[in-house]
Amino acid sequence: RFDDLRDQLQTLYLEKQRSLDTVASNCTFNNNGAAAGTWMGVCDGGVANGSGVGVIKQADGSSVEYYGYATSGVPNGPGYMIVHDSSGSHAIEGNFIAGQAEGAMRVSKAGKPDQMRNYSGGQDVGSAGKNAVVTSPFDTLRTGT
Repeated sequence: RFDDLRDQLQTLYLEKQRSLDTVASNCTFNNNGAAAGTWMGVCDGGVANGSGVGVIKQADGSSVEYYGYATSGVPNGPGYMIVHDSSGSHAIEGNFIAGQAEGAMRVSKAGKPDQMRNYSGGQDVGSAGKNAVVTSPFDTLRTGT
């Protein structure tokens, strides 16, 4: 069955491609006081400080991938965060302040159209409207500004 094959491939992918065991880094990264993860990117004093990629695996089996900027070991600035948990995966793209989603964010879920949402202190506070401007780490990394 396709579902069984998909589940097996997903398990293999998570074990081999996104395994924290295969990432060697002495640079600490965390998200909102969660379990410490690893950071591949600019590191200052042993913590994430600048552009890079962070990965965290929680005790409950969920995980977070973050692509963007960090300060003092947490997301800070333009970023793209993917959360994998028992309900599936979703992504949040936009600005992060002290580890929290802040302002207009693009929220993506498999099989659904992207939504523009407003966040305050990491909490979804409602629609941001279709014309909201979302800060993207990919634009910043490409242009170098």
